[in-house]
Amino acid sequence: MKKITIIFLVFVSCFTGCQNLKKVNYDGNTIGSIAYNYNKELGYTIYLIENNKYVPFLVIHNYDNNKTLLLRKNTLIKPKKYNEVYDELYPSYYKNSDINNFLNNEYYSSLDTKIQKLISCTNIEITSKDSLEIHGNKIESMNTFIFLLSTYELGYGLANTATKEGIELDFFKNPNNRLALDDSGKKSSYWLRTPDTGYSSAPYIVAQDGKIGSINAYDEDKVRPAFIVASDTKIKKEFVNELDSMIFIFE
Repeated sequence: MKKITIIFLVFVSCFTGCQNLKKVNYDGNTIGSIAYNYNKELGYTIYLIENNKYVPFLVIHNYDNNKTLLLRKNTLIKPKKYNEVYDELYPSYYKNSDINNFLNNEYYSSLDTKIQKLISCTNIEITSKDSLEIHGNKIESMNTFIFLLSTYELGYGLANTATKEGIELDFFKNPNNRLALDDSGKKSSYWLRTPDTGYSSAPYIVAQDGKIGSINAYDEDKVRPAFIVASDTKIKKEFVNELDSMIFIFE
C-alpha cells in the first residue's frame, strides 16, 4: 500500500505541473546552447550533483517549445529489475513498472534539490498495454519527470515487435553513441522503455555491443536515466576541484 501511495503522489504532481513551454532563442549561457543537435562543438556535457558527487549528463537534443533532453552519460552501476511483480498480467507495460517507480522516487531523491527543481514534467509516448502479446502498434502518452529512452528514439527504427515511441534523435545516428559504460568504467547494457510486443513480459535492452534484444521484465539490467529541462536554463563553466577540470554546471 505504501508503494502505491508514493507512485500516486508523484504522478499527481506531474499531472498538475505539466504545461507547454515557450519557444526560446539559445544563447551561450543556457543549456540549449550546448545541445548536440544545436552546437556539438561545445561538448554537449553538463555535470549534475547526484548522491553528493558530480556526474556527467549528455545534452543530446533540443525540442521545440523550450525543452532540452539530458541523458546520463554512464549507466547506474547497480542493475535493476524492470518489474519485480511476477503475477502482474503485463510486466513490460512501462507505466506500471517498478523501473518507472524507481526513477521517479528513489533515483529522483538522489539528485540535488536544486536539480530536482529544474526537471520538467514531460509527456512521453509509451506502448499501450493493448499492444502486448499481439504485435500491436497502439501507443499512449503519460506524464512523468524521469524516464528511459525508447528503441525508436535510439534510431533502431520500427519492427513488428516494437512501436514508435517518440522521435528519432540525431545523437544516435552514430551507432557508437548507443554504447555505454557504467560508473566503474565497464561496458554496460541497459534497459529501454519499449516492450517487445510479441510478449507480455519482455522489454528491450541495448546490449554491450550496441545491438538490441528483449529479456524478461524480472531479469536485471542497468539503468540510464533521462529527463527534460527548460532550454533557457542558465549554465556556467566552472573549475571543480574534485574533477580537476573546467566543466559546465547549472547556475
